[in-house]
Amino acid sequence: QTFSATPIPADTTTPSLFTIEVITANDDDTIMLCIAIGSIITLALLIYFFKAMNAKSVFKIIGIFYLGAVIIMTTIALGIAINIPQPKNLLYAIGAVFFTLSDIILILNTFSGVTKYWMRITNLLLYYIGQILIAVSLFFKF
Repeated sequence: QTFSATPIPADTTTPSLFTIEVITANDDDTIMLCIAIGSIITLALLIYFFKAMNAKSVFKIIGIFYLGAVIIMTTIALGIAINIPQPKNLLYAIGAVFFTLSDIILILNTFSGVTKYWMRITNLLLYYIGQILIAVSLFFKF
């Protein structure tokens, strides 16, 4: 079974706007495996963050859901890129990895107690490169 978003034309004179291309997979088992792997990675990171970080409980609770969603999105993107190695899937997966790494660096830099300038620069570089790659992936139709 294949899931894919299709372009929605804004009108006849402008380029097409794309819906969110979330999953293009031919195998539900791949997606379930990616969700399981993402959940395990999320759990491991959260255990580390809860022990190492000094943050209020509300931030930790919100962080569980946010970090979980981002990591599961990344593992699904990687699984799809491996399963269906097309340019759009590879660009999206690489962008998702950069985006996830930027968030992990942001968490470490924000809640570790000591803010480091080099971590902020690295965070922003990875974030913007990841976002650009994800956006560029939407231009591929194959």
